[in-house]
Amino acid sequence: MADFQRTLGTPAAAPWVNDVGGIGTISPGDTAMNVVDLAPGLYAMLCDMEDAHGTPHMMEGMVRALTVSDRRNTAVMPTADVALELSDYSFTLPVPLSVGAHVIEVHNAGPQTHMVLLWRLHQGKSTADVVHWMETPSDTEPAPVTLMGGTPDLAAGRKVQLLVSLAPGQYVLICLVDDTHDHKPHYAHGMVRQIAVEAAGP
Repeated sequence: MADFQRTLGTPAAAPWVNDVGGIGTISPGDTAMNVVDLAPGLYAMLCDMEDAHGTPHMMEGMVRALTVSDRRNTAVMPTADVALELSDYSFTLPVPLSVGAHVIEVHNAGPQTHMVLLWRLHQGKSTADVVHWMETPSDTEPAPVTLMGGTPDLAAGRKVQLLVSLAPGQYVLICLVDDTHDHKPHYAHGMVRQIAVEAAGP
């Protein structure tokens, strides 16, 4: 962990760190749940959200070690009803998301690390408002979205399952990972998508 903490705040993660996902951004007071299949080893849980002064929470102590033992439990992965594929630079959903509970299996099929954050748009807002909100931080401008989770950095080839309950409305899928080539966030390459969640038909 001491070695890992020395890498915090550097432009690129150490090559011996493997991004296995976790829980994405959550609005205050809300909860989110994911299922991850973990191999034995040493892990780090951290929060890279920034405070009002632009300092990531992990630099203020929001980082913790987690040891996964080699004693396998009896849990099984839930059966997914939706598949979401991440690639350079898109989100692929074979079927529209409907109102209600879902188990979404997220697979990073791209050659580099990706994430998918799930945000619900406020009435009248769009992805353009989301991009503006992120690129022009303001203490007075309210967020155009409710942060509902998703999964943070996910290495190429890895999978995570999101357990979500969706109400009708407009949502955004977005990736904030910096590109390995030009270091721009992936949403700047088009990896941001607005989706409608509607009640299932009869």
